[in-house]
Amino acid sequence: MKRKFFQFLILIPVLYACGQENTSKSVIIKNDVLISNTINNVGLQDSAVITLEKYIDTKYQYFAVNNQRLTIENSLPKGGLTYTDSSNTKYVYAIFWTRIKNETTNPFELSLDVSSEFFELPSSPNNYFKIVFPLEKMTVDKAPLFNYGIADIAATLGGNLYNYGSLHSTIPPNETALFYVITLFKKGVNGTMRAGLSLNNGKLYYRVNDKQIPSGQYNLKDLKLKN
Repeated sequence: MKRKFFQFLILIPVLYACGQENTSKSVIIKNDVLISNTINNVGLQDSAVITLEKYIDTKYQYFAVNNQRLTIENSLPKGGLTYTDSSNTKYVYAIFWTRIKNETTNPFELSLDVSSEFFELPSSPNNYFKIVFPLEKMTVDKAPLFNYGIADIAATLGGNLYNYGSLHSTIPPNETALFYVITLFKKGVNGTMRAGLSLNNGKLYYRVNDKQIPSGQYNLKDLKLKN
């Protein structure tokens, strides 16, 4: 089943009881930036902007004809805690997200298909992991939160609110997709933990530390990585 991702413009006014200062709050999400404003009768008093930049680990820019561009950004990890499944098997999990910005004139269609089997991490012998895609939608306002907003990992993984290794999406021109990725390890990883999506010659690849995994395909074959 294909899932589409869209940009949102949300305006939520908050009104206060009579007799208090004429103050309102609004939350706006536009172009993947969340802006929280407090406004009173003097004007704009406070503005807090949340972007994803501080959480990004890798960024790849791919260019097509006429300088059209597709950008893939992969996050730093959160998590590192344990999850025990219904068969009493314990895992160490890490949560990532990927953001894809389609600035071309064509829809970008990707089909992520990662084996549900365990992969061995070359730099950590006898340590095996698998990749799952939570069905919960990642949004910009969740970036500062614990586990990027997945507060109940047991409910997500234990309640079948995920696909083991399959995610299909069509991103229209000038729109953005943002989705979670969870890695489940049989034991903890010593040192730095990194992961991320990239593409090359029509093929998708997902990397977990030094393990590069063929992960499906996409439709725009003329995209070239910026040097």
